[in-house]
Amino acid sequence: MDWFSVFFSLAVFGACGWLLGRYKERPLAGAVLGVLLGPIGWLILLLGPRGTTPCPYCGATLTLWQARCGACGASMTWIRGKPLGPRRSE
Repeated sequence: MDWFSVFFSLAVFGACGWLLGRYKERPLAGAVLGVLLGPIGWLILLLGPRGTTPCPYCGATLTLWQARCGACGASMTWIRGKPLGPRRSE
């Protein structure tokens, strides 16, 4: 196996992962998982959470694991990829 075929296959896996990541709104994660794990990375990406979700208070778009909503300013607690609302202050 020569270096060109290795590079070409990694580029194809990364490009397919990037396209699948665009569908899930996580293109960088898709490209990285595609290059590192190939088709297994594609499955991990497709079975994982989307990259954005609506705010439970105002409906604005939140990126995954965003700590505070930019529109209403509410702090978020995340469980299994979904915002549950404000954090409890102790």
